[in-house]
Amino acid sequence: MYFTQNIYFAYMKSFTFSDLARATGKVLDEAMKSPVALTKHGEERLVLVPAETFQRLTERHQAKAYSVDDLPPEIDRELTAALKQATEELSEDGQ
Repeated sequence: MYFTQNIYFAYMKSFTFSDLARATGKVLDEAMKSPVALTKHGEERLVLVPAETFQRLTERHQAKAYSVDDLPPEIDRELTAALKQATEELSEDGQ
């Protein structure tokens, strides 16, 4: 086992495919806690992640569009505040 740096998971434990064959339980126990890289010839080939992590990474966030008349109140407040702030900043820059 060793640690590897990965762009998705800052530092994760790594095991070789041979490690997986020899100590399946240990590798899977580690993978239940946090992502684990499986390597072959020194290169990451697979990453085992807990199911909850996988679901979070693959869930689709649907963008929503509203007309001005249909804006939910909380979004209306956020937009109004952002527009007010931008207007104030522009007027300050123009002075």
